[in-house]
Amino acid sequence: FSIVDVKCTDQQGRIFIVEMQMMWSASFEQRMVFGASQAYVKQFRAGQVWETLRPVYALAIINGTIPVSSGISGDDYYHHFRIVNVEQPKQVLKGLEFVFIELPKFKPGNRSEKRLQTLWLRFLREVGSEAEQVIDAALTQDRDIAEALDLVEQSAYTEAELDGYHSLQNQATTHISMLHDSRAEGKAEGELAKARAIAAILLTQGLALEQVAAATGLTVQQLQAL
Repeated sequence: FSIVDVKCTDQQGRIFIVEMQMMWSASFEQRMVFGASQAYVKQFRAGQVWETLRPVYALAIINGTIPVSSGISGDDYYHHFRIVNVEQPKQVLKGLEFVFIELPKFKPGNRSEKRLQTLWLRFLREVGSEAEQVIDAALTQDRDIAEALDLVEQSAYTEAELDGYHSLQNQATTHISMLHDSRAEGKAEGELAKARAIAAILLTQGLALEQVAAATGLTVQQLQAL
């Protein structure tokens, strides 16, 4: 009976409400409509113009089938709803859209589906928490799905294995940081050497220490040490 709600915003400002539910309930449909509407309304601030409101998309992924009595169910696993003109369905009011996906009805052999959509649905349907699970190579070809698979693998680790995983990550991060710092230090030393060379030339031309310091960024003490 676990429920996971996620609210996402893309680079265009569009809002996505994602709900994952193990079983369908009589109130779930109304809760989806309420949550999406609430996300749409909460965008508005005093003094804001209506045109700035961004559309909201509600996605429900259900690990169960929707009963016929709901009026949503059918043979398809994918149900997409918009606000449309009853007599001319091609006329759509922008603002709210809803998608219901019934995982048990999804069949990965359906070639008519878009490749990425199919891969993500396969991930949700097939991938479990078993550490020794054999993963189809097709699922690892997409970067985001590969990252999700990595997170699933981590969730199956024992506490000792997870500590070891994090230790390796920390070692890699430390190594990268050391390389970055050494490069930055080398660059700084190069700039300092350049400033000293210029200062030496200016000093031989009889300029005062204060003038050379202003021109090179070196301190009077550094110039005296040349």
